Amino acid sequence: MTEEEKLSMFENRLLKVYKHKSKLARRQSIACYRVYDHDMPEFPFSIELYEGKVYLAEYLRHHGMTDEEHDVWLDACIALIGKLLEVPVSKIYVRQRKKMSHRTEDQYEKINEQKDFFTVENYYKVKWGYAEEFINLWKTNHYPLLKKSKEKGDLISVIAEKPRLHSSEDSRWDFKVTLIFKNAALAFDPDLTTPYKKELYPDQEKLTKDEQHRFELLIAHWDVMVEDVPLP
Repeated sequence: MTEEEKLSMFENRLLKVYKHKSKLARRQSIACYRVYDHDMPEFPFSIELYEGKVYLAEYLRHHGMTDEEHDVWLDACIALIGKLLEVPVSKIYVRQRKKMSHRTEDQYEKINEQKDFFTVENYYKVKWGYAEEFINLWKTNHYPLLKKSKEKGDLISVIAEKPRLHSSEDSRWDFKVTLIFKNAALAFDPDLTTPYKKELYPDQEKLTKDEQHRFELLIAHWDVMVEDVPLP
């Protein structure tokens, strides 16, 4: 199969998934969702759509291409993604392994050049009576991973909070974590903390069980992406 035929298959797959997911998103008034996640092994991308912007991450693999060939292939994929999702190439933020010298800044903004901080508020609603257990598990099994990301510079800030007083059942939350990322692309990187897991938690089986239990304590979890409002 030629590269053009593979690209055509990717185009058909992405278009089909995008039509389906965008229809669901409009019905539910959702502005941020994942369009594609490594659906085809030849195109190992995670593609997130967020209010007219695309965050594209390429999973590492042995592709057999030279740097120049991979560069040309990636440019073709980015152009195709922009066309199908109706997003200008300048609004596609890419996480890539290398910065190729012949690419220009106006093609698309690279992750290492993106300076805007990106804030996400994570809210957790826990079963009655289990909030402290959930928070302790989060401190033990997740916060150390975030600290590693902060040491690397991918995360700028981690703030954890809990309410002082109770609220109504429909509006309550028990734990809130505000994460400020170096940029938006890092916020959508599915492998941001993966490299640190084996280092910090040699007993992976125990970590999996503990994390499963932590999420069993949850009633609901939601993320809110926020931005500053300029004031006069």
